[in-house]
Parts: sequence; C-alpha cells; structure tokens
Amino acid sequence: MSLSDVPPGLKVIRAYVKIALELYKTKPVISYHCFSYAMRIGLKTNYKGDPEAKAYLFKLMDHVEAMQNALCQNEELADSVRNDMDGQMAVENAACEYFEWADGQDRAGNIDRRVMKAFYTSHLLYCVLQIFNEPTSETNIAQQKYAAWKSTYIKKCFMTGETPIPGPMKSEDDPEEEESGEASAAASSSSQQPTTFDQPAAPSFSLPEPYDPPRLPRPNDQPQLPEPYDPPRLPRPNDQPQLPEPYDPPRLPRPNDQPQLPEPYDPPRLPRAAPRIQAVHQPEPEWESSEADSATLSYALMAEAQKLCKFGGSALSYDDTKNAIVYLEKCLKILKTGKN
Repeated sequence: MSLSDVPPGLKVIRAYVKIALELYKTKPVISYHCFSYAMRIGLKTNYKGDPEAKAYLFKLMDHVEAMQNALCQNEELADSVRNDMDGQMAVENAACEYFEWADGQDRAGNIDRRVMKAFYTSHLLYCVLQIFNEPTSETNIAQQKYAAWKSTYIKKCFMTGETPIPGPMKSEDDPEEEESGEASAAASSSSQQPTTFDQPAAPSFSLPEPYDPPRLPRPNDQPQLPEPYDPPRLPRPNDQPQLPEPYDPPRLPRPNDQPQLPEPYDPPRLPRAAPRIQAVHQPEPEWESSEADSATLSYALMAEAQKLCKFGGSALSYDDTKNAIVYLEKCLKILKTGKN
C-alpha cells in the first residue's frame, strides 16, 4: 500500500497527505508536520472498524517516525521537529509565503490554476498550525479564511467559464470578506518586493522514500495499445498434412538366426590353500624297565613314597609347581635308592 492511496474511510486526511507528498523533497520539515497532522486527524476517526484504514494509519505512523529520525540527524532542522515554537514558525512562514505569492498574482490579474493551488495550499498549512500548542494570531486566521474562499471562488469560475475578479470581493453584507481583504492587502503591502514562487533547493540529507506514484497518461501521450493477437495458423486445403513419424518396430529373431547365448560364467578365482604337510609319526621309544633302576622298599618307605606322591599331586592342584617337583623328586629318590 502506497501513502498516496488513501482509503475512502480516511478521506478527511487526503488533502493533507497530498500536500505533504508534494513538499516532501523541497520542504521536508513542512511535509513532516503535514504528515503528523494527517495522522492525528486519522486517529480520531472510526478506523478500528475498517481494516484498510487501520493498515494505512499504521503505515503512516511508521513513516512519520522514520521521517522524524531522519530530520533530527540534521542540526539545522532538528529544532523545527522537536520544538513546537520553531515548528509553528516554519509552517506559518510557509503558509504566508504561499499566500503572499498567490495574493500578489491575483491582484496583478495573473490568475491561473497555480494561483488557485497556492491559495489552497496556504489554507491547508494554516490548518496544520492547530497541531502546535501555541496560539494563532488573528491575521493568520483571517488569511486562512480568505485563502479558502479565494481558492473555492477561482475553482468555481474555472468550472463555469467565468473570468475571476482580482482581489477581494467588495460587499457590504459580508464583513468577513472585507476583513479578509484588508488582511490580504496588509500582507501584500508589508512586503516591498514581490515574493517569487520558486521551489527551494532539495535537502542535503536522505529521507525515507514515501511512495512511488504511478505515472498517469497525459493528453498528448499516445495510448498504449495491447499487443495484436496472433492466432494460430490453420492448415490450408493445399497444405500437405504433417504425418507422424513412422513406427520402427523392434527386430524379431528369424528361424535361421543363431541364438545369442549368454556369456559363460567365469567364477572368481579363489586363492589356493597352502599344501598340507603330513607329520611323520614317530613311535615313542619304549622304556625298558630295569631292575637296577628300582630298589626293594620296606613298608615304611613305600608309605613315605606314597605320601610324597600325594603331596606332589596336591601341589599341582594348587598350581604350585615348585613344591610339586620337590615332592616328586623325593618320591623318585626313595623308589630308586630305597633310602629316605
């Protein structure tokens, strides 16, 4: 949603948003106060029941905050944003500038749509002064009424084809118009040199882009016609029909053809096992017993040999090899020598 697309529920702020967008580049401080005034008026409407108006106000609030931060970074413009008195003075000077230029052109008889717009802009800026907490002078109030009346009068003359009368309308029955005329005459006579309606230079700092308005067609512009329709080409009677590609069936085997046998299976070559070496069985030597190796034992020595042999077996059961060897050697000595 663009800031220029004001929803119908917020039509009361449409004029202030429009003038703020027009002054955005040339008078950023005045544009900021116009946006702020439009935001305050919009918050007083019944926007909560309108989703489109609610979304637009949120977007406008974000833009006012971003614009305030950008203007406060410039030391020359920060006071006109933060201080109500400086802000009121800036808006009031701009309103007087537009009013004096329009009134001067009107009294000189150079009445055109620019003069009408300048009066209308001056009227809107005088209305923006209500945002400040400072009183407005009677001269500003009189110029505001005169600018509103003059812009409406010139517009009505343009619509009906009449020639606008320069200066204020002299009427004895309308004292307000006489006061407005005197105020405009005093304002025009106060400036010795006529005010030129030139646009000031653009600010030297960057502001957030408010919107990207669509370009409206001008009276002399050539209308953009749609692209001509290019219908598909229909076949003519003499044209050769486009036949599909011929079907090429797969080739079937003939009776005399040799059948294609599958490739023989070649199993993977496994590593050969190492040749087994057969152990040669050598017969165990037979020990020949000799009577000389043994001695005749008494009953006591036989009992001692059995006891030592039993102790050696017990030592082996407890993995005591050392004592088992001692006991068995003693037993063997008794068996061989017959002595203990």
